Amino acid sequence: MNIYDFLHSHQRKTPFEASPEMAYFRRNAHLLSNVEAWEPWINPRTPFDVVRANILIRSLVNKQEIEKLYFAYERKMKEGEDALPLSEYMDSRMSDFPYLLFRGEKVYVPFFPSSLNLLYGRRYEKLSVAPYRRLIKNFEAALVDPFDYYGNALFDSYFTRLVPIERSKGVLFAYDYDAENCYAINDQGRLDATISLFDGYLLSPSKAHMAERLLRLAEAYFGEDSGRFYSTLVSEKLVSGRLIQEYLSLREVGRIKEDRRDG
Repeated sequence: MNIYDFLHSHQRKTPFEASPEMAYFRRNAHLLSNVEAWEPWINPRTPFDVVRANILIRSLVNKQEIEKLYFAYERKMKEGEDALPLSEYMDSRMSDFPYLLFRGEKVYVPFFPSSLNLLYGRRYEKLSVAPYRRLIKNFEAALVDPFDYYGNALFDSYFTRLVPIERSKGVLFAYDYDAENCYAINDQGRLDATISLFDGYLLSPSKAHMAERLLRLAEAYFGEDSGRFYSTLVSEKLVSGRLIQEYLSLREVGRIKEDRRDG
């Protein structure tokens, strides 16, 4: 057991199960069954898995809604109805759609590569011509792993409720208010670490000025100094001193093995 496992095992009950993210997942998890490659996400094991599953769900909803909007516009044009120019029409109706800004382009469907996202961001007319119209129903062959393809930029976008705190050495340090976790997300979009905050020994944990407190924690994390990391957790009142002392005592007597941060 390393420090991260230890913190997780002593974390107080969080509000995640009653959070908007969890409610969104429960309402929409059935959509994941439409794609065979996404079936593992139907039963997420951690809050971070739920975050990733919701990215896929929001991406799929975006795809479906953009297609509906475009083909509704196309029908209006064929029927001779007055309409805004296509770009204005789509922009006005997509203003609240989640997206990722990637290389200067808005990515609305991150399970597609950036080249195909041009169709869903500004070249909508291509959706009605071959070979792209196949994407409407048979799109699995065009899938990419969005977490690997777009990296941790995907977690610093409107597809999640995570709060970005700091970025260093290709790693994004972000906070999940609902799960009361900090995530260190690498440039392959995978977790390097989950730091669980607010253990049971903190009788009245404060969430005031979290951005400033978590920035200091991020700096300590990236500094790769275990002593500074532990002391920052305590001084910022994110973890109790009692819990850290308990961890260090167990490590001292050999009941917990040292990990890379415990050097």
